[in-house]
Amino acid sequence: MDSGGWQDVNLQEFWGDVSAEPRNRPTGTYPRSDEQETLDSPPIGDETFSFYRKLYAILVQTNRARQYELYRVDKTRVVIGRAKSDGVGIAVEDRAVSNPHCKLVVERDENGNFKHVSVEDLESENGTWVNGKLVNQAVLKDRDVLKLGETELLFIQI
Repeated sequence: MDSGGWQDVNLQEFWGDVSAEPRNRPTGTYPRSDEQETLDSPPIGDETFSFYRKLYAILVQTNRARQYELYRVDKTRVVIGRAKSDGVGIAVEDRAVSNPHCKLVVERDENGNFKHVSVEDLESENGTWVNGKLVNQAVLKDRDVLKLGETELLFIQI
């Protein structure tokens, strides 16, 4: 599978240090939920909320018109699909992608520590592919390539 030349891209230079912790960030106890887990983040509804949310991974679109588009995986469950809707957190412009198509799930160990990110196909019409293999569910590793329809997404684990 042609990966579109992403190996040659200096990703750090491309988007800067997206995993850097902001300075002088507020601390305290804030509400948490499975869908919007945060670490010392501002309360829900604050306009800077998404900036402070824990970053688990980044998806980089490596083909098509929106080449090198960046998508943050900063929730414990993220649904990927064709159109942004109530259940879809990451929308890709591709008619071959179902809505919803698949979901990314952050897995934790028995102590609540980050373990890994997995992808689950949501009975999509064209399937979910990881590194050229059709999968129903798979554990993702850094630099794995997800293919949904004609869209390729590079998985970068932070």
